[in-house]
Amino acid sequence: MADAELFVPYGHLDYGESKVGKTDYLLSVFDSKYIKPEEVLYLDNHGSTRGFGAPRYDPKKPYGVKAIRPDKPESFLKECEKIRSNIARGTNKYKVVILDDVSEHAQAAIQRRNKEQPGKSIRNWGEHLDAMTEPIRLILPEYSGIIMLMSARAGRMTDVLEDKSKLMDANSDNPDTVIRPLIQGQFGTWILFQFDLISFHEFDKVGTHGTADFWPAKDRYSGNRFLKKWSKMKIPRKVEDMTFDKVYEIVQKVAQEETNDG
Repeated sequence: MADAELFVPYGHLDYGESKVGKTDYLLSVFDSKYIKPEEVLYLDNHGSTRGFGAPRYDPKKPYGVKAIRPDKPESFLKECEKIRSNIARGTNKYKVVILDDVSEHAQAAIQRRNKEQPGKSIRNWGEHLDAMTEPIRLILPEYSGIIMLMSARAGRMTDVLEDKSKLMDANSDNPDTVIRPLIQGQFGTWILFQFDLISFHEFDKVGTHGTADFWPAKDRYSGNRFLKKWSKMKIPRKVEDMTFDKVYEIVQKVAQEETNDG
């Protein structure tokens, strides 16, 4: 096991179909050996945590699961601004910030923007990109020192590297598609670059949290920044019955290996 005192901030986007264990994985942070419940802010924008018995946010005890309305996507920005302000003052208590899920967050935001400004689709998508990137930039692990976890739904969508002119050309073949996080527009491309880990989550019969694949694949998006070390250390490409601690310990081991090499 890696050094329990080595705290490593990182970003992890876990995505998959409905009811495969994404929320189970995220909630497992409350059972962590490394993170205390009062060090976790879990933002739930679609009620996926109902019935799990997780700690609920209270203004007097500001940690645990906090429900935010999906029809008010700016609430995520406000939460991130609070965290960033507390970091600047040296009063931040959170080591882990979770958004469950970013697909709902992005979809609600663009739907409201199109409703408020009908007929301005191109402009709306540009403003949408700016609005969506702002809160995430505030809590990126590299700058915040926080572990950033998010879930997303899976969808078969256009490859981010596909020639987009094909979408406008009725005479061209249909563009290539891949399985990737269900996040539309340029924000859906931008966000893929902001995580150290992107895992594809599937249900299996091992445990209750499902299995996640962290290895690149031809027909879908997944992978990690630690790929070279991951391979060198013979860490399995899939994490079965995935919990927060299982992933965190892998990140710790890789970080420790980099420290030793340095």
